Amino acid sequence: MPNSTGSFNPTLERFIGIVDGLALPACKTRYTFTSLELYERTLKASINKGMQIYWVELLGRAHLTSVTSILRNRQWVSALSLAIQNNNLLAFAAAFRGFIESSADGYSALKNLPRCLARDYESIASAVSGTLDLIFSAPQLEDDLIHFQYARKLTKGEISESPKSHETKKVRDYLEEIERGGIPDLVAAYSYLCDLTHPSATSVWMFIRPINDFEIELGTNQDGLMISDFLAKYEQ
Repeated sequence: MPNSTGSFNPTLERFIGIVDGLALPACKTRYTFTSLELYERTLKASINKGMQIYWVELLGRAHLTSVTSILRNRQWVSALSLAIQNNNLLAFAAAFRGFIESSADGYSALKNLPRCLARDYESIASAVSGTLDLIFSAPQLEDDLIHFQYARKLTKGEISESPKSHETKKVRDYLEEIERGGIPDLVAAYSYLCDLTHPSATSVWMFIRPINDFEIELGTNQDGLMISDFLAKYEQ
């Protein structure tokens, strides 16, 4: 079997190069958000100003989500590349698993953004300029972006006090969403990576080779082959 890492690692390095070329850490963007109380008072007094606050802040959230998603993915890809270079299957599994989760989270948050911006460009531009004189909002997009920024495992005391958008979804929900977006076998690949990352038979047998039905032997240094097999199986 050809070594599938040969073509995969340069792809990772290209991704890192593209992201680093954006020089995102040098962007000292500051995001300012209005309290709900002040926003509601402003909207009641002036629809134009209320809509301006709403859309400037929503676009700010979209920018924040996009940049942080790219930077987080870059770090996971860097870890993945290092794991391949070092033939470390466990590090590979942990990094690939983290990269899948990070990508699925970003996809879930941003999947509705391009269509919204394209379809409603004129209304959004009018709102940002302070000339939109009617209520126009994007509640689903707003929830998606807030979820990305604040979703976490809530404590018992937080559950009743926090909005639904602050509650994290099950990992499988994120994965199935991106799989429906056109990434085949994502759930199966993720499950295998989890088996390696957690204490399980899969992470034990990476160090064992069967001889026959009744004999086994220690078989270290199988990492490179197992990484290559995984990449070949889930090439798409």
